[in-house]
Amino acid sequence: MERFGQSKALMSLSLNELLKHKAILEGPKSEKGTQTYVVNPDILNVILNVLRCREKSMLAQIKTSQELLAVVAKKHEGPLAINIDQLEKLGEMVTKAQETLHSILELGELDMQEWEFMNDISSSPSEPDR
Repeated sequence: MERFGQSKALMSLSLNELLKHKAILEGPKSEKGTQTYVVNPDILNVILNVLRCREKSMLAQIKTSQELLAVVAKKHEGPLAINIDQLEKLGEMVTKAQETLHSILELGELDMQEWEFMNDISSSPSEPDR
């Protein structure tokens, strides 16, 4: 808190948010008994946790709102002036986004050594043509 010149409340909120997404992990306690934190070295895990905790929930809320609006729009087509076709396209787009997110989250269950091997191959200098 002293180092950053921030209040205990703000630091607590920030640390809790970082812990929630596993961007940081609890480290050992200091000699004074103060909790320390370390950066999570597994960036894939951090990204997947953010997607799982924040984006998945956000897409579900958007989908629910779109579905509710579609029900209302179909009952009151005239006065609301909502384009039903556009609303249905929004629903399709959100469904595709949810499916894509689900596929991305499944990547966390893969063995990433194969991906690292492919990255090593693509980043190595190419030999001159003979």
